[in-house]
Amino acid sequence: MLGKVEASVPVRIGSGTSANTDFELYEMQLARPVRISGVIATKQTILYSDPSDDTINIGSDFLKDYVLTIDQRHGLLRISKPRS
Repeated sequence: MLGKVEASVPVRIGSGTSANTDFELYEMQLARPVRISGVIATKQTILYSDPSDDTINIGSDFLKDYVLTIDQRHGLLRISKPRS
């Protein structure tokens, strides 16, 4: 996803270590709205690490207002507004 979204210039916000890798953590702001599983994210902060596999993390700040339904059998994710 990293190469497919328009975002601000990455800002280094820290570093970390996993079991076998040291990495740098960067933060960016989406430049345009992005549709994610039927929900539109606007002005969202995204995180990514380097080295990585070009994935981004939209994080819990975005997801806190939604319900996530995971279908492991079919490899599907649904993000929806909670029922009132």
